[in-house]
Amino acid sequence: MKIFMGAILVAFLIVIILLIVKNKKGERKVQYLICQNEKLKDEMEEIKSMKHDLCNIIQAMGGFIETNDIDGLKDMYNSIMGECTYIKSIDSLNPSLIKNSALFNLINNKYKLAKSNDIKFYVEVNTDTNSINIKNFELCRIIGILIDNAIEAAKLCNEKVVSIKFNYDELNKRNLIIVENSYCNKDLDINEIFKEGYTSKKEKINHGLGLWKAKQIVNLHNNLLLYSKKGKLFEQRLEVFD
Repeated sequence: MKIFMGAILVAFLIVIILLIVKNKKGERKVQYLICQNEKLKDEMEEIKSMKHDLCNIIQAMGGFIETNDIDGLKDMYNSIMGECTYIKSIDSLNPSLIKNSALFNLINNKYKLAKSNDIKFYVEVNTDTNSINIKNFELCRIIGILIDNAIEAAKLCNEKVVSIKFNYDELNKRNLIIVENSYCNKDLDINEIFKEGYTSKKEKINHGLGLWKAKQIVNLHNNLLLYSKKGKLFEQRLEVFD
């Protein structure tokens, strides 16, 4: 009798576990559909914008052709190809590439913020974002801070660019998350930016806490590194070891 009751209890527990798993899969599917819907809305707006611009572009190119201005035509061609590269990069904002739905939603919202400030926003994903060895909450918090800072810096520049790359370094068994942006303040002290209260903004109140907080999170883990690098673009790199 006890064996029979035990078997029933085990079977009951298995059913409960299967229902929980099924429910979680259902939640993920709903989240996926929501993300896809948002992505389709963004793409429709982009297509409308391109359709509106197409006639103007063709007319302008016709002017260069009529005057035999080959240099002007080449410049316009290069500009159009740059826009094509930008539009192609938007395809990366796709739940099938950024499989982590929390991370996808975060980056998708940052993309919209960048777009509202006329910033070109590039995304490159070469790793499974669900396998990054850090809690989702902490990962999104750090990346959100890095992208916000990148957008703030880029929108002050003539050439407004922000990019985020997710790569996996097989040799060192680590995920690399690299946020790059154009920046005007070439005198920025990368040794100071992670200190509490440090900011290059004239308005000091309520600034200078983001990077400090990101560094605090990193310091709580022995498998995380966060550092900055100045070059043509400003780089913030988060390394997450397996």
